[in-house]
Amino acid sequence: MHHRLRTGVMMLLGLVTLAGCGSARSIDNRTMLFALAFDKAKGGLIQVTGEEVNPLASPAASVPAPGQSAGPSEVYYTGVGHTVGAAFSRMQLSSPGYIDVTDLGVLLFNRALLRQGLYREMSYLMRGEQTRILAYALVASKSAAGELRTVPKTSAGSAYQQLEQAETFAAKAHPEIVATPMWKLYRSLWDVEAAALLPIVSTEGQKIVFRGSALVAHGRLVGALDPHMTAVLDTILRGEEGLLITVHPKPGQTVVLRVMHAATHYKLVHPETLDVSLTGHAKVIEMSMGNVTATHTDETLEGLAGQQVVHEVVDLMHHLQAMPADPFGIGALARARYPQRWTAWRQNWFERFRRMTVHVKVGIRIVLPS
Repeated sequence: MHHRLRTGVMMLLGLVTLAGCGSARSIDNRTMLFALAFDKAKGGLIQVTGEEVNPLASPAASVPAPGQSAGPSEVYYTGVGHTVGAAFSRMQLSSPGYIDVTDLGVLLFNRALLRQGLYREMSYLMRGEQTRILAYALVASKSAAGELRTVPKTSAGSAYQQLEQAETFAAKAHPEIVATPMWKLYRSLWDVEAAALLPIVSTEGQKIVFRGSALVAHGRLVGALDPHMTAVLDTILRGEEGLLITVHPKPGQTVVLRVMHAATHYKLVHPETLDVSLTGHAKVIEMSMGNVTATHTDETLEGLAGQQVVHEVVDLMHHLQAMPADPFGIGALARARYPQRWTAWRQNWFERFRRMTVHVKVGIRIVLPS
């Protein structure tokens, strides 16, 4: 009798093993979210809104089973709680499957929530080993859930194609948006010399509008840059075109140059002095008058454009020092060059950063003469 019972138990265990899945959280029983919105609710609560792609609504997907409706292409789930975990638990109640955040493509944060810090939100998301840290982070001007529901992030195609589109949405939604990966935002929580640059967006109808950039240090919003300052910072950090320079060679004359192939070098030559050199090429893309064609005009424009870039970069650095925020990573340079001093500097790095003297050297060359 005991032998038969033991044999039966062994057969039962074997069947479970052959099934290939001992957990109820199989791929068919998961709600795969590719976008999340975090808002600060009343009474100090946190509201989390998740967006899921409905593969049954896609023309490329398989035909729904008899009696099963395709439904909308995007499904939303919302939860509110005193903690991020409680909000996710509330959201789980309305979901038919286990909430899964391993394929996140977009994160939206409300500015009010960003001011108080993102420690709880980011720590909750990063607790899972499978969370994709390449998701892009955005800041909503008003309601993050409202922006999430308004902006169309998907198009016809399979669910996997839609997830891939969501992954690159932040970079392609607007040419001036600086895509900020989730890993960079997470790093800014812990590194005293690191800062993250997040695009601030809003919607007009179904069109996304770029409102500037939010600078995040220690996981909190420390200041915002207008779109013009963002364009300068974007050009310097990424070494790509995007910086427009307006110069006035003579009264009534206006020439607009665009920096092309900018190469930026930062050099910390003294503990109290910051040397920043920006070199690049520019070409004339717009001219208000056609009489600025003298042979010496290009040299004149190069000099004026260089002066204008110096003014804009110095102004930008003063903005960053006043916040303070260090998206350039000057603190990392100081730590690498002065490792022995860094132990003491680390405690009051941002105060030292505020007092730094900024010297900017710029070289502009017009590659397409006027």
